[in-house]
Amino acid sequence: MASGSIKSLPKLPSIRDLIKIYGISAQSRFSQNFILDRNITDTIVKNAKIDFDHSLVIEVGPGPGLLTRAILNAGAKNLVAVEKDKRFIPTLEQLQAASENRFKAILGDILYVDHKQLMDIAQNNPANKQEIEKVHIIGNLPFNIATSLLIQWLYQMEKREGLFALPEPSMTLMFQKEVGLRISAPPSAKERGRLSVMTQSLCEAKTIYTVRSSSFVPKPKVDAAVIQFKLLKEPILKSSIKTLEKIHKNELKD
Repeated sequence: MASGSIKSLPKLPSIRDLIKIYGISAQSRFSQNFILDRNITDTIVKNAKIDFDHSLVIEVGPGPGLLTRAILNAGAKNLVAVEKDKRFIPTLEQLQAASENRFKAILGDILYVDHKQLMDIAQNNPANKQEIEKVHIIGNLPFNIATSLLIQWLYQMEKREGLFALPEPSMTLMFQKEVGLRISAPPSAKERGRLSVMTQSLCEAKTIYTVRSSSFVPKPKVDAAVIQFKLLKEPILKSSIKTLEKIHKNELKD
């Protein structure tokens, strides 16, 4: 449900129709797998429990924009998306126009995009009349960069750099289910390892939803897990992320 005075989006062409109109197919070089079921994207956003009244929302890899629509219909007032594949920009620009300035899409690689650029776009958003009090990052991450992107963000979280300098940073991200289990694994679990220790030294991390492989187009070989991250007020471990990563790499060598 949209919050406050935010209106739901006007009726738009279906994502399936847009993909046909623009002749867009998933490309393996971008590790693309689309979700075309609105029930799934709506459930992901509902389970994320984002405070839309006070949060800047950053979406990673919106693709054709079904998750983007769910975020906007749920009440997002300030949403910025980063998309690497220029083929999706026309469909996202249509959504941008329909959102009454609540949404802005930029072409870029999330691994290298300037966080200051994202914050400048958000702060100059004419639809946003309130000061940004929180930041929430959300996305169906390309499986081929998901782990490296998470580690990059953990280093930035530790130093409170870029987007993570904003108050109360949190994330809702989709990974391969096996990777998600490793990230959220409790101390006694067999999946416990480098990602678990590094992540949970800084964040509360839990699985909030599982998506079957059959829900994606094209269908990947594995299911996916949606993990939510909330930065802890104080790290659990005194060791730096760099030290923890080094220790676990050495353990693997041994």
